[in-house]
Amino acid sequence: METNKTDSLIKRIEELSLRAESRNIFTFTDFLSPPVIENIKRLPQCKNAVFFGGSEVSERKIARFGDEEELGYSESFPVKLLKIKPKGEKFSGELTHRDFLGAVLSLGIEKDKTGDIFVKNNTAYFFVNETVADFIIKELSSVGREAVSVSEEQTLPEEFYPEIIKKTVNVSSLRLDAIIARLYNLPRESAVELIKNGKIFVNGVLLQKTFYEPKEGDVIAVRGFGKFVFESVTGTSSKGRLFVSVSVYK
Repeated sequence: METNKTDSLIKRIEELSLRAESRNIFTFTDFLSPPVIENIKRLPQCKNAVFFGGSEVSERKIARFGDEEELGYSESFPVKLLKIKPKGEKFSGELTHRDFLGAVLSLGIEKDKTGDIFVKNNTAYFFVNETVADFIIKELSSVGREAVSVSEEQTLPEEFYPEIIKKTVNVSSLRLDAIIARLYNLPRESAVELIKNGKIFVNGVLLQKTFYEPKEGDVIAVRGFGKFVFESVTGTSSKGRLFVSVSVYK
């Protein structure tokens, strides 16, 4: 069933790409998950797709089709940023990512109209499709048991960005299992088992081969351990080992 849904979505996206080309207009998808984005990037007819989710740290993104040079103009992505904040902030209980998302979806909003949510100190910044922004502002009155206010904002505050630590690890090879083992202080065999047990995702896609070598910008999620971005190989030791730069999410 899930495969059929993905195939249907990819077909609709291909149609948007063809419509943009045939009518000389910009077309936009709804918000897409990282695995779908990776699939789109592999499609020849979608090679000119541009992706944006509201900020440089967004993972769920909208795809835009249409060539700016050919059309002679640009068109903004249909993304709005909402701030959701408890009215009685000093007395509110702890609110989570799930609480905010559940409250918005309970209004009848489809998941594909929503982007990333950034939560800190019981306040959420939520990227949504512009077609539902005003409705959420008007109708969302509570999250959990807390009364909230909703406002439109222009930019995501830096303090809501994910905390990232730059690290350099010394590895014997560029294989991902070697990097994971070194980064999380695991035996190499344990890193291989994580891959075999379906615990590792690259750009949101389940990794199924143990000999994968990451590319610059790959986002690797290791269930039970965390997430990091592979940056680059920065050097080689006198013994032939590689120095690899990664950005680790706290």
